Amino acid sequence: MGLPGIKSMVSLGPPGSAGLPILHSGWYLSPGLTAGAFWHTTFRRSDFVKLEFAQGTTVAFLIDDISCKAFRTPRAIYRFHPFCLKISLEIMRRLLMKLTAQFVLLMCFLSLLGCSNLNYITKLAWHQGYITVHSVPIQEVLNDPKQDPGIAEKIRFIQTVKRYGEERIGLRGRSCYSTFYEDQGPILYIVTACEKDRLRAYHWNFPIIGTVSYKGFFSKTDAIRERRELEKKGYDTCLRPAGAYSTLGYLRDPIFSSFMKWDVGSLANLILHEMTHSTCYFKGNTDFNEQMATFIGNQGSILFLSDKYGPESAEVSQAIQSQHDALLFSRWIDQACELLSEFYKQKISQEEKLEGRKGVFRSLQEDFKGIKPLFQTDTYETFDEKSLNNAILLADRQYYQHLESFETVYRFLGRDLRRVVALMKEIHTSGEEPFLYLDHWIKARRNTAPSLERIPLT
Repeated sequence: MGLPGIKSMVSLGPPGSAGLPILHSGWYLSPGLTAGAFWHTTFRRSDFVKLEFAQGTTVAFLIDDISCKAFRTPRAIYRFHPFCLKISLEIMRRLLMKLTAQFVLLMCFLSLLGCSNLNYITKLAWHQGYITVHSVPIQEVLNDPKQDPGIAEKIRFIQTVKRYGEERIGLRGRSCYSTFYEDQGPILYIVTACEKDRLRAYHWNFPIIGTVSYKGFFSKTDAIRERRELEKKGYDTCLRPAGAYSTLGYLRDPIFSSFMKWDVGSLANLILHEMTHSTCYFKGNTDFNEQMATFIGNQGSILFLSDKYGPESAEVSQAIQSQHDALLFSRWIDQACELLSEFYKQKISQEEKLEGRKGVFRSLQEDFKGIKPLFQTDTYETFDEKSLNNAILLADRQYYQHLESFETVYRFLGRDLRRVVALMKEIHTSGEEPFLYLDHWIKARRNTAPSLERIPLT
């Protein structure tokens, strides 16, 4: 519907043009926007706007999207035409109602990242809100004649992956990846922690999504501060950048500009991994969520790339090699953590455990060097150079521990990934502990694990 009494609403050019003073900086209406389209248009950085009323009056002003997407009209314009103030208040009312709903959803998302106090929540809300407000519809990026063709190609590629995930695998994309955000460096920083004398991860508890074993930060400085606080309390810690994250469908996850640097195989894997989180999320079970998404992302990308480029293509070959290496590393990390756990079970003092584990870590690194020739990609090339601690090992195990179980299910279900996703939904609906359900499901069918060579650890 249009705005009553308004004949047209058009832009006047860049800020400072047409002799108009710069009143506010921020996000403004798109050029050429008409009154009838105003209510259904996403704002973007543009210019001054001119309102021409039916009786011939013309008013020029700015819209400042940073402050609640509302009109910021000077008092002189209010006096010049009172109806402009009425329009401002109505737009503010409508947009605040929309933002209030988004804020409620945002609070749900914030708990996913580990909200332990108001300061943490406030910072996450500000950063996520900033990303949401400054994300632009992908169609604007695609329609920009000055846009890098490579970026446009990657955006279209992501849309193709998303459709494949929805139509062929049974994942839910919802409104994800319909906007584009220009990011600077790592998107998120993840902090995890673990007790020093046993493999027990530190957990954060939240009312909506339950227990999680990680805490996310948009600021590296804040992540480092959190890590130091945990270390002061006597925990091993791990801090890593994250290439993406999922809001589980509560918000529109954008396409980050950093995605443009990823090769097609890794990008397809990433999109399907994050879509898995939006499709099926097990409250309070971070390990299962990540391992499920890792397997579906790995296997789904192989199927997608085979469909798009052909089963004998270089893209598929690389994806298969990545899946091979993930399963290989899965078996190694399982055995490494088992060996370390056995050491910690010894009836010796904590001081002896902390001193003795140094030798165990060195032994694990030597063992890893022995299996490096078996890897087909360079994904784990520098793993043996890491300074290991409990938190680092658990951070890796969180993604890879039970991949062979998912591989077993996949093979039993006729290598039909859509059926695997359906089973995950069935497990979620049951309300049972997912790892136990999966184990019973496999044993009930008398199926054995994939016949893959065990890796000896000394």
